[in-house]
Amino acid sequence: AKSKQGIFAKAMSFPKRRPFATNIMIATVKTSIADIITQCIVEGKSLDEVDWRRNAVFVAFGSLYLGGFQWFIQVTCYRKWFPTMDRFANASFSAKLKDIEGLKD
Repeated sequence: AKSKQGIFAKAMSFPKRRPFATNIMIATVKTSIADIITQCIVEGKSLDEVDWRRNAVFVAFGSLYLGGFQWFIQVTCYRKWFPTMDRFANASFSAKLKDIEGLKD
């Protein structure tokens, strides 16, 4: 039982330990699922009719652009452009409302 708790705890701590990898995985899966939903519900296709080549393009887009490039912009560049970003993001909501400089930044 202890090893299962260890595996579960390790899995649950993965996003904190590996935020970039987590972002890539979420963006990739989310984009793929969005395309499958679009093909099945909006376009009325069955799962057998799903265009998997098209879905592969969405997988690549989700991984490379949404997962990788946007991480670069929103994490790497924003930290340079908005140096108080991490402190402000980790503050409580009430502390954020009082932090006039953080709201401006």
